[in-house]
Amino acid sequence: MKKVLAMVLALCMVLTASMAMAEKVEFFQQKMEEGPQRAYAEVLARFHAENPDIEIEINTIPDAGTVLMQRISTGDIPPIFSDYPTQTQFKGKVNNGYIECLEGNEFLSRVNPGMIELGKHYDGQTYALPLSQNYMAIFYNIDIFEQVGIEGTPKTWEELIAVCDKLVAAGVVPFSFGDKDAGRVGHCFQALSQATYPGVVDYVVSVVNGEATVADNADAFRKIGERMLKLHEYALPDYMGTADTVMWENFATGKAAMCITGSYARGTILISNPDLNLGAFPIPGDVYDESPLLTGIDAALCISAEATEEQKAVGLKFLEFISRPENAQLWSDIDGAPSCLLGTTYSDPRVAPVIEKAATGVVCDWFGSKVTTQVTTELYQVVQGLLLDGDLDAYIEGLDEAIEAAAL
Repeated sequence: MKKVLAMVLALCMVLTASMAMAEKVEFFQQKMEEGPQRAYAEVLARFHAENPDIEIEINTIPDAGTVLMQRISTGDIPPIFSDYPTQTQFKGKVNNGYIECLEGNEFLSRVNPGMIELGKHYDGQTYALPLSQNYMAIFYNIDIFEQVGIEGTPKTWEELIAVCDKLVAAGVVPFSFGDKDAGRVGHCFQALSQATYPGVVDYVVSVVNGEATVADNADAFRKIGERMLKLHEYALPDYMGTADTVMWENFATGKAAMCITGSYARGTILISNPDLNLGAFPIPGDVYDESPLLTGIDAALCISAEATEEQKAVGLKFLEFISRPENAQLWSDIDGAPSCLLGTTYSDPRVAPVIEKAATGVVCDWFGSKVTTQVTTELYQVVQGLLLDGDLDAYIEGLDEAIEAAAL
């Protein structure tokens, strides 16, 4: 009995020591869509199998961007977190010394060079590992298009409206929108505004800098507002009370033929309906060759500069792991967005119109690459108000007031 007891105690000591050695590290990731959440979970399952002495815990919460800034302000920076390296808010974090520089790590050589260049900081250094490339597009149900007799995809605004009219004539609702969240309204607004008026971001910058006003260029912004309203004439009812998840589900289940959203939602849509014959095409402007595709780096991973050396080592190990081609491919397949990593494929011919557009180089980045998050958030709320009341004059005035308020 004494020998047995001694063996049990020894085993307990070994297990206790093993548990003490295990490194628990928080991974704060900002994407709420089901696709990326599943993608991270699958990759982490592989990581833990290879590294049983390390435990990385995913933390995904609503309004993650705001919460992350609050945690940074209180000195509670997550050791590993996702962020958006082309955005001004990210560059501010780098300037303030909150993010670890990743230069010199071999895994960066696995990233598409174009994505590395796009994500570099002002100092020419890399502070985030790009995982996926996003795009805003019109996702459509290929089967519905074929049943109605729509051939090809529209490349101009006039062609898009003609498609909508043909769908309505066949008894099909063209669009599903989810405008309860101002952020989703804003994504649609950004993509549509840049396709309609390619110089819109630079013009907003000039307004922020006090060099112009929206009212000075009212015709261009009114045209954007009119097109936002026009598309909503073709929408399922109660779009202002519809959340994004319901919007995607309505589209996935065939209640509407189209949905304006980002590549970030593609995986989530297909989770709702794996059999959906899902296609995508760029949001059109007046002239196809002059209307840019809104795209940029979507998911990217960072390490806190204030993490412990042990946490930084875990972070680097995880970034190395997820950047391996087989793991990057798994992540991309589940998330649904094109990978930024070399050695991966994204060959779905149904989204070829978007990929082909990106290849032309007629592309643009998000508003946040040139103006602050506060400015974009204020703009989103003004556009949401336009969808509520349809008042274009108040919308023009509101844009100027929002930019002025955000700049104070």
